[in-house]
Amino acid sequence: MHDSLPTRQILRNRGIIDFGLCPLCNCEEESTSHLFLLCPFARACWHGLPLAVHTSDLIGISMQQWLRELIVSHNLDDEVFMEYMQNIFITLWTIWTHRNMVVHEETTKSHGSCPKSSKFVLQKCLAYEAKDLQGVIRLYGVASSKAGSTNGAVQEALMEAVITAKNYEFHRILFSTDNKNLVQLLNKSKNPAWQERSLITDMEFLYQSGLVSVVCNLLVVPKCVLDFVYVAAKLAIRMPSHHSWVDPTLL
Repeated sequence: MHDSLPTRQILRNRGIIDFGLCPLCNCEEESTSHLFLLCPFARACWHGLPLAVHTSDLIGISMQQWLRELIVSHNLDDEVFMEYMQNIFITLWTIWTHRNMVVHEETTKSHGSCPKSSKFVLQKCLAYEAKDLQGVIRLYGVASSKAGSTNGAVQEALMEAVITAKNYEFHRILFSTDNKNLVQLLNKSKNPAWQERSLITDMEFLYQSGLVSVVCNLLVVPKCVLDFVYVAAKLAIRMPSHHSWVDPTLL
């Protein structure tokens, strides 16, 4: 929750640029609170989601303070709350991604691009499964994804799997994936592109805030090893869904 995102306010304060207006509205200085909560684009995004986030009630407090108060006022073992927080962070990530597209790719600053739940286009999906050391499936999940790219869906799958593992008190997990880029990214053997920095930021936040203490490692495997995951993901493309199953012995 450190104010480390390279918003125009931060860049101007560091002498890197000489202007600080928000690229989405060109009305106010682009602080993190303005960008994610008070910008007309951000307000439209939150208004279109069933998360009961009323940005007019958040004037005068920072985004970091808002998130901190949310976290400390709830039980982190509450599965419903954890799912709610996951949706909060997905929305924040979506706003940041759209902002970067406006800045770097000259995407139109349209409020119609905000993540309203009724207007999501199901282009991608995510799926994961967890096996024990004997190869027995202990839990799996599948969900239609709102991400506009494969990397975005992979990031969503990784975040959901990590949070789910934490909820069921897993202490160490080994991710098997055929995505070499993901492995290089999380092992810090490559410099992330701007689209990928959000994953690193999200993971660091989860660990620094104490939300997650699971030890994660990644292993590259052939695609054929992941047949079940690919089949489940394809089903989620064809039919909107969000489903998970857990071995009853874990409950």
